[in-house]
Amino acid sequence: MDHTWFYASIAQINNDNADLTVTILYPITQNMQEIFQTILLIAFITICGDIVLCTVASLSIRKLLQPISESYRKQNDFIAVASHELKTPLAIILSSLSAMTRSNESEFYHHQSIARDECKRMSALMEDMLCLAQADQNVLTLSLSEEHVEDIIIDCYNHFERLVYEKGLKFHVHITDGIPLCSLDRNKIMQLLIILLDNALSYTKQGSITLSCDYDGRYLLLSVADTGIGIPDSNKKIVFDRFYSSDKSHTSRRHQGLGLSIAKEITDIHKGTISISDTPGGGATITVALPQRYR
Repeated sequence: MDHTWFYASIAQINNDNADLTVTILYPITQNMQEIFQTILLIAFITICGDIVLCTVASLSIRKLLQPISESYRKQNDFIAVASHELKTPLAIILSSLSAMTRSNESEFYHHQSIARDECKRMSALMEDMLCLAQADQNVLTLSLSEEHVEDIIIDCYNHFERLVYEKGLKFHVHITDGIPLCSLDRNKIMQLLIILLDNALSYTKQGSITLSCDYDGRYLLLSVADTGIGIPDSNKKIVFDRFYSSDKSHTSRRHQGLGLSIAKEITDIHKGTISISDTPGGGATITVALPQRYR
């Protein structure tokens, strides 16, 4: 049986003689279909909206959590590698101390020297790790002053001159005329340049090391170029990562792979940039660009 739905309106009039009742019916079958279709459309739009909203929220949360996850992963990697780096000198120190108890005088001083060198190396590693920990916690601060950068360059040259010549290398310094006073932390810039020069000295067996200072009108440009083994293009993006070392066998115990990471942190806190390129003829050139005015 076909059922038809109606809107109904009833009116009743009372008087002394009779009662008048009026009933008005209006079919609503078509309206009900339209209402049902509207309800279905609204439900469909709501479900689709919920799906889109959940998807966007999920992607947004994943994107927000990604830096935290990456930071957590890097922190775990840092702790694991740092533990390994500290474990090695401790083992050598313990071995040397043990050998000292049953050695003659000449052997005693030999083992003592080994233990002392490892203590110095471990102390330097701890200082580097402390510097990076301060950078991670945003507590690495600057003591800014107006500096003649030429004086810093000369101090670095005097610091490394004997070491470079003892290795049979040439040491060049290029300073452009007219470099203005720059707003920077003298001690940290000295530390940065010493890191770059020490790195160049470690990986250069013949040729030269060049320390340069230039100014392009906005940025102070500091660079250290060597004629050493260079850095492959595939490694140029990761050379500033912590504990990076081009010596995969880790036979060199002089560097723990933190120097360039610290150099990058010092550059970043000065709001500058650091990059690496190939030295013409072979080798690597690291360039630091610092704003003349710290803002």
